[in-house]
Amino acid sequence: MYATQWFMTIFVVDFPIETVVRIWDIFFIEGRKVIYRIALAVFKMMEKRLIEGELADMFEIIKDFKSQNVDTQALLKVANNFTFSKDVMHKYEKEFTDEKFKKPDWAVMF
Repeated sequence: MYATQWFMTIFVVDFPIETVVRIWDIFFIEGRKVIYRIALAVFKMMEKRLIEGELADMFEIIKDFKSQNVDTQALLKVANNFTFSKDVMHKYEKEFTDEKFKKPDWAVMF
C-alpha cells in the first residue's frame, strides 16, 4: 500500500527534491526498474527497524524514512545492488495485469 504512492509519484511525495532529481535522472535513462530498486533500498535501509517492529508499526517506520536526512548516495548505492532481468520484470507485469483484469467469479455468469 505504501509503495503505491511512491510508484505513482516516482518518489516525489516522500523524498527531498535533491534525491528525487537523481531518481528521475536514472528513471529516464534506465526505465521503471529504478522504481523497484529504490523501494527495495528503502526497505533494506530500514530492515532492522522493520524486523524488530510490530506489523502495525510498519507504515510508521517507513514514514519515518522521509523525516530522516536521506543520504542520496547511500540510497542509490543500496538500490544498485538489486538487479532485475527483463524476463523477471515481464513475468511479474503479466501476473499483475492478468490478475487485475481478471473477471470476478460472479461475473463469469454474464
